[in-house]
Amino acid sequence: MQRREVDGRCGTHLKAIPALHPDWIRDKRIVVPIVVADTRNKDYPETPAVMEFVKNKTTRQTLDLLTVTQKLDRPILAPPNTPPEQLKELRAALAATVRDQAFLGEIKKKNLTIEATGAEEMARIYADAFASPPDVVEAVKTILGAK
Repeated sequence: MQRREVDGRCGTHLKAIPALHPDWIRDKRIVVPIVVADTRNKDYPETPAVMEFVKNKTTRQTLDLLTVTQKLDRPILAPPNTPPEQLKELRAALAATVRDQAFLGEIKKKNLTIEATGAEEMARIYADAFASPPDVVEAVKTILGAK
């Protein structure tokens, strides 16, 4: 794009742009026409989310399943049978880290953002994904070329 060989790109992680190319946003060198997400991105409030246009239940379920990896960008997982007390400690430590002012200061210095998802929300997202109807799973497989 910078060499003007292409005029657009699909799939760029919006969180990376301010960190890697802050001038693109500041100088309005790019336009984000739509975000593939449930809701608008707080960094691009004028850009609509694809779900704003989805009216069909099956299409919504399909997009929900396709975007699980976006909702849980970098999940932190523990092995099966981790004792509940250990899980509680790990969750508390992570929650404290993402609220820590020194940590957040380092994130800001690097022009990054962090949007932590709590354990309960992660569990809900995974449960919803695994409860997807078979026709939705088949549609996603087709879209991803896995069929």
